[in-house]
Amino acid sequence: MPFQEQGTVHGRDQRPVHAAKKFSIRERTGKEETVVVNFFADGFEIEIFAQNIPTRQQMAYRHLVIEHELLNQYGEVFRQQVVA
Repeated sequence: MPFQEQGTVHGRDQRPVHAAKKFSIRERTGKEETVVVNFFADGFEIEIFAQNIPTRQQMAYRHLVIEHELLNQYGEVFRQQVVA
């Protein structure tokens, strides 16, 4: 199911509707309920991703574990290319 919009909402490649607030919240209901909150703090964009399932089964956790494995496997030069 697509994300339901609440408040000031934007997609990954879009700016917030109300840029002054720099805050968004998205919610998806269905098999795996998901909430994604984005905001800025001290010039950094923060994203909070939450699902109502055990942490190790959440997509964000799995993403970071795989990212960690790939960065370790391919080394520092690869890591620098990813963050560039």
